[in-house]
Amino acid sequence: MIVVDASVAVKWFVVEEGHLSALALLEQNQLLIAPDLIFPETANVLWKKLRKAEVTSEQSETACTVLPEFFHRVIGTAGLIRQALAFAKRIDHSVYDCIYLACAQHQDAKLVTADKRFVSRVRDAELGHLAINLGEAASFTQVARPDQI
Repeated sequence: MIVVDASVAVKWFVVEEGHLSALALLEQNQLLIAPDLIFPETANVLWKKLRKAEVTSEQSETACTVLPEFFHRVIGTAGLIRQALAFAKRIDHSVYDCIYLACAQHQDAKLVTADKRFVSRVRDAELGHLAINLGEAASFTQVARPDQI
């Protein structure tokens, strides 16, 4: 199981740096998990890209429609917020990003993110077991246990 954040989800739909790595992650047939924050956050990134004419309206609408189908499990943020705040204080980073980190910890999974700065802060705080960079995820192979299916 892996947790992905919006920085990865956007790359499934938009051809930009990391797009091929994000698609390769899907091909690993991992069980994907995310906090429910991923939907508004991904939609917001797509809206910004739409305003800059980096995506079409159809692309953004399709992405928002099909995104929920990518996940084996979606976790509510209410149960993660306290730990996310603790992580945010510990690594001096946004609570929004730390929600994904808390989700990874809660689900005994690893977060995959395209945010290299975030991963660096996570590692500096000796929490590197919880997160990896999207570029590193190609080598991340974890077989799903039968109880996770």
